[in-house]
Amino acid sequence: MAIVSVEERIVFVGLARVTDGALLASIFVDSKMASQEKQQFERQFLQACQAQRGITNPDFRTRTTLEYPCQGNMFVMAGRDLSSHCLYSIGIRDSAYPERLAYACLGEVLERVHMTQGDSLHHLSSLSLTKPLKKPIREIIKRYQLADRDKTFEVQGKVEELKENMQDNVRRILETHHNLENLEQRTDNMSRQADQFLKQSVDLRRAIQWRNMKLKMIMAGMAGAFLLYIVAMVAG
Repeated sequence: MAIVSVEERIVFVGLARVTDGALLASIFVDSKMASQEKQQFERQFLQACQAQRGITNPDFRTRTTLEYPCQGNMFVMAGRDLSSHCLYSIGIRDSAYPERLAYACLGEVLERVHMTQGDSLHHLSSLSLTKPLKKPIREIIKRYQLADRDKTFEVQGKVEELKENMQDNVRRILETHHNLENLEQRTDNMSRQADQFLKQSVDLRRAIQWRNMKLKMIMAGMAGAFLLYIVAMVAG
């Protein structure tokens, strides 16, 4: 197998519509790539589309190992907004290429597609975007070929990582605050229920005491009446 230079690590970008499995764009950096290898890239991408069964999850991302005669990895992610019914794919011959940069590259491809195609993605025919997108996407790919060795990209990556961590922390804080509010509300409810229970207990105790007192008064009255009856009998 021929040695691949670092300038040719990213070799394929694809765009497909999940709803009907149409491959809208199939762009290769090297136009002289063997047809067998090109077909394998497209085949694996379409298999990922078919696995979605016509439905896309906006958070969907996956990485698969390229099969012979290809080598390296293929990254696939779901589109969003105007292309929420599509999948984007990037084929990279270097298995050590950072996953973060692969998805960042696809993110730029997505933005380019939205800028140039708008909402036409719903009705375009197969491979109709290959020609109009070939030049702009190749320019994007060119910047990402050596991105993992570019200090600017490295700093941007760290900034993005920091941003994601901050967003996660904010989300956790909000969730904690929400949980505390729920806990406080449940505590208040339990306190009110406890107060109500105590009040009901006092009322019940008083009711029992009053009932016992009435029973004692009735028993005393009956005993007095019986005693008067006995006295009357003796006197008579």
